Amino acid sequence: MNRLIQRTFENRGYTQDFLREINVATYDALKDIDTLAVRLKEIHDEQIPITVFPDFDVDGISSGTLGFAGLSELGFKVNLYVPNPSDGYGITPDAVADLLLRFPDTKVIITCDTGISAYEAAEYCKSIGVELLITDHHTQEASINADIVVNPMRMDETYSHPRICGAFVLYQVLQYYADLYCNYFTQDQIRRLRVFAGIGTVSDTMPLLYENRQVVKDAILICRLVYGDGTPDSIVTMQGCDIYRRAFWGLYQAMKVCEDYGIIKSANDIDEDFFGFYLAPIFNSTKRMNGDMNKTFGVFFANDSYHDMEYLYQLNVKRKELVERECNAILEADQPYAPYIYFTTASPGVLGLLAMKLMTRTGMPTFVLRDDGKSADGNRYHGSGRSPEWFPCISNLSDVISIAGHEFAFGCGIANETSLERFFRVIKHDIPEAYNSAELQEPIPDFVIATDWSEDTGIDIGLFDEYLDELELYRPFGKDFPAPMVKFVFENKDVVEWKTIGKAKQHLKISFKNAFDVLCWNQGHLITQKDSFDKHVVMGHLGRSEYQGVMSVNFVGTFVEQ
Repeated sequence: MNRLIQRTFENRGYTQDFLREINVATYDALKDIDTLAVRLKEIHDEQIPITVFPDFDVDGISSGTLGFAGLSELGFKVNLYVPNPSDGYGITPDAVADLLLRFPDTKVIITCDTGISAYEAAEYCKSIGVELLITDHHTQEASINADIVVNPMRMDETYSHPRICGAFVLYQVLQYYADLYCNYFTQDQIRRLRVFAGIGTVSDTMPLLYENRQVVKDAILICRLVYGDGTPDSIVTMQGCDIYRRAFWGLYQAMKVCEDYGIIKSANDIDEDFFGFYLAPIFNSTKRMNGDMNKTFGVFFANDSYHDMEYLYQLNVKRKELVERECNAILEADQPYAPYIYFTTASPGVLGLLAMKLMTRTGMPTFVLRDDGKSADGNRYHGSGRSPEWFPCISNLSDVISIAGHEFAFGCGIANETSLERFFRVIKHDIPEAYNSAELQEPIPDFVIATDWSEDTGIDIGLFDEYLDELELYRPFGKDFPAPMVKFVFENKDVVEWKTIGKAKQHLKISFKNAFDVLCWNQGHLITQKDSFDKHVVMGHLGRSEYQGVMSVNFVGTFVEQ
């Protein structure tokens, strides 16, 4: 084992047994997955019209895509309902009514990545004789009057590793069905759809352990095979029904757009980071920017999938510009409840991103709210929040405000100004108390590079090359199995050149001997530290870059401001 990887695993306490265990991908059957498969067989054989109802984030888009493509390939009489983010999260009676307007012959609705809290919609479906089948992965808080529920987070579930995404839940349902009722060819057709479960796993930041690791590995491999050498040869020869093949054609076109904008240069650039840092923000831009969800699903099912993907790409560019402007406006305005609560007039879709950006600055739980006046749900203030792991907001605050989602990323509502004042008093007391009692530590690097060789290593290109090659064996990296975090320490005398790069000179590049560079994105302003301090620290990771056909090792990280 490369000694830097060995150092990383030793520091984390990773044993060989642990590394073997987290790569065991077998899993038990979800509760009632057999019941759902039997019911689906009846629906299939009787050709009862069924409509897929997905959520509108990347996990929901992945779920909806694999659900529509999978059920089509299995021979169901199936429709896909495209949700509207402006209607809010979840399946409601109004959403059911809208679905029935679009697809009036629907007799069965199957949800994906949503539905477990759709109590009113379930009752409404019962009253009008529409069967409701729920596949979801959010925590069940109370019983729901649905016909069948498959959910690793339902109250009576015993599934060993319940932190799987909504797309993976629906994939398991379809694969169970195919293994039970279909021939080997069809089983393989459905297995290929796990590519969308892997994309959903990364985008929804599920732990990259056990079956999640394998489905992400498979998704990366399938994407690389679909992309190939950049030509559509693998798609042209793909078998299956039209809807099924369109889903993979759309996946190919999504990667082609990323190629055309310089994100992908070869199939090797397609990995879990590509899913998390590029695909997820691009597809999430629709809900953030109140875009056209028909174009989002159009990437996979419409005739002009390339231009639909290009639309999403440009929408994401606008989203990044908007978040930067709105964050600056928040910081320039009077914020009497800072650093916990901030007010904005920004669109609802970017409130979570603003909360994340502000939380990164303060390190504190952060709520970004809009004053919407009177609204149908009885709340005057609506917003989103983000929180560090030492303060689980839903557990701590659900009796104070309306709050839903995940513990550390959620939506919230506050009834009126009196409730807002009470909420502020609570968090002004509880957050500092939780902060002081939490065992907070500075991030500990997995290993340290020092130009004077006083730490784990100096600049050793041969060692770094070996490290980067061997590191590929331990991918994918993500939640609960993060990529190595490296500390790089150097002095001014070691530097060959300091410079700012980028159109606006917003990035910082520091060059050393042996063609070794340190790149710090959006930190060009910190170049002045070279004149104020002699010793410097960058936290980040080793990587490779290609320039004019030459591959070199570099270090990408965050320059520590002094």
